[in-house]
Amino acid sequence: TCLADLHKAIDRYSHSPVALWILRQPLRMDTSEVDQYLGRLDAVQNMTPRVVSVLSKGIDSSGTVFVAIPPINGYPLITGDVEVVERERRFTACLDLIDRFHSAGIVCGDISVQSFWIGRNGQVAFICPLGLPREWKDVADPGTFENFIPYVAPEIREGGSPSLSSDVFSLGVLGYYLL
Repeated sequence: TCLADLHKAIDRYSHSPVALWILRQPLRMDTSEVDQYLGRLDAVQNMTPRVVSVLSKGIDSSGTVFVAIPPINGYPLITGDVEVVERERRFTACLDLIDRFHSAGIVCGDISVQSFWIGRNGQVAFICPLGLPREWKDVADPGTFENFIPYVAPEIREGGSPSLSSDVFSLGVLGYYLL
């Protein structure tokens, strides 16, 4: 996604493959940002039924966040020439997934086309809600976030915090591109 890089990795304890998300910009270690961020990931991990299977998470001494999830096996949400009915099904599945986060009180904050994946079974999956760790103005770099900027709600671009409304805005942009 625009905020993190995905890597294929091997869990050192189980020797199993995992997908490893590493946040591009470290958290500020001397603030409540770390506790808030880890609390958010705990809330995601404790959702029932699970939307994202978080295998492990943590922050190194420099503030770099990592999240390990099961390997991603499938293809991007928008691929090739897909019929309108299938695009509608995918978009509806995206809406349902984000509704489950919102029902659990979790704001995603970084929804884009890169947030979703189509599994080999055809099901839409939400990859990992890393979210915006701080104000948009502190993380925005036009070169890095070029493909993400259309999804960012105006109030976030102006320095506001992610909210349910900003997630809805991002979903609207996703719907525009998908349909």
